[in-house]
Amino acid sequence: MSINLEAAFIYGLKMNNRVGKYQRDGGEELDFNYSTANYSRNLSSIEDMVVDGREFVFSKQEFDKLDLTYPKRQDVIIDDDLGTLTISEVIEMIAMGKLIGFRVRTS
Repeated sequence: MSINLEAAFIYGLKMNNRVGKYQRDGGEELDFNYSTANYSRNLSSIEDMVVDGREFVFSKQEFDKLDLTYPKRQDVIIDDDLGTLTISEVIEMIAMGKLIGFRVRTS
């Protein structure tokens, strides 16, 4: 039996899907599907200051639709409920040696 981890990952994300906008360098706001991580938490930032932050997860397949390279710090996710959130950290999600998505932390 073959298990497709990427397909399972994408299916799981669709169950918790949000629709918002993704913006880079003040450019065009692009429609974007993403999921919230299962928690929000306080993040430690420069000089151990504590800031409110959230985490989001999205598939590489979804990000490829934006016609951008990898997500990067200072990119913005615009969510109708949560407002404008600036990405402060990007973590690659790899399954069986293949990049399948990203977890981003915002502050």
